[in-house]
Amino acid sequence: MTDQTLTLQDIIADIHTLNEDLGMVERKYGVLSETFYESYQRGEEPEDES
Repeated sequence: MTDQTLTLQDIIADIHTLNEDLGMVERKYGVLSETFYESYQRGEEPEDES
């Protein structure tokens, strides 16, 4: 097992990458993640695209 130490810069870069990925998913499906999560919490499911 190798010892990998993350720096603050590594963590910040990862956060920015995740935010960019999340933005791509939100644009693809046309819904903000907060809106999707609230619907999911209420047991609502998105319409099946097929």
